[in-house]
Amino acid sequence: MPEATNLIIEIKRESKRLNAYEINTGRLVPESEAHIHYVTRKDAVEKNVYLAQFTSKSYVGKTFWRRMKKDDVPDYYKEKGMPKSKGQQASKTITKQNNEVRTLVRDSMKLKPVELFLAELQWKFLMRSYYRGRNILLKGYTGCGKTFSAYCLAEAAGKTMGVDCYVFNMGATQDPRASLIGNTHFSKEEGTFFSDSEFVKAIQVKKCLIILDELSRANPEAANILMSPLDYKQRYLRLDEAAGSPVIKVAEGVTFVATANVGAEFTATRTMDRGLYDRFTAQLEIPILDLANESRLLKQYNPTLRSDICEAIADVAIYTRDNMKSDDPTLSTMVSTRS
Repeated sequence: MPEATNLIIEIKRESKRLNAYEINTGRLVPESEAHIHYVTRKDAVEKNVYLAQFTSKSYVGKTFWRRMKKDDVPDYYKEKGMPKSKGQQASKTITKQNNEVRTLVRDSMKLKPVELFLAELQWKFLMRSYYRGRNILLKGYTGCGKTFSAYCLAEAAGKTMGVDCYVFNMGATQDPRASLIGNTHFSKEEGTFFSDSEFVKAIQVKKCLIILDELSRANPEAANILMSPLDYKQRYLRLDEAAGSPVIKVAEGVTFVATANVGAEFTATRTMDRGLYDRFTAQLEIPILDLANESRLLKQYNPTLRSDICEAIADVAIYTRDNMKSDDPTLSTMVSTRS
């Protein structure tokens, strides 16, 4: 026996068209969704009846339409219950997802390590961006804690979502194609063969977190390779070196988190590609610690060190940063207390 889908429509003659409308919501049902033959539509108008959708038990996914008298609709809905349109169902799903994210973000402060000196609002922004699947860019001055923040996010994600984390140092990548795509090898037994890179393996792991450390120092070719995997509309990586140039799709739920020295102190020989920069829809600037927090951080990592010495070291670090940011710096580099 066929089974009703709870979708009942009315056919209305409008100009030269016979349009289908859901009777409970008034939504215009597009032809690509309804698949109602013109003869069936015309028959419904002439006989002043509705059309009820049914599914076939013999053929999975196949639907067909039957005439239904307008007077029979109240009894039908009384038995089956009022249907929910696709828009209502989608809205309900989105609301549920939003509520889940709000709960996770609200409770996320319990996951923030005491060693991470990041404001509550910034930490929650970081967690919310991750839960919503955004590509995240952490930017700021050298030694401000970008990489540590990314690791803390990965640890929190592991506790709440059970995800795996993979780290790639983009600044140390000398051969981008080998590091991000793979290598061609030769052996007497197998002849010439291709081996996937660790990055290719990582993007195929569902719901994992991939950290791209020091992305602003990456080779321009690395930026070109990363464009497609980071693009929400593409999310793939083509293995040009492999036989047949297969296309690897980025697995569902993969989130990319990158760190970059983007700011006045960043004086590399090349700037970060704008197209790659724009792939990160959630960007957070990690602030430099003030004297009090920098001293506390030093004390946490060096509990035997006297507080006044911690403060003196932090003061030197802050001085070097201020000097580097000045219009006429006298130092060639800055000191980081995280080193």
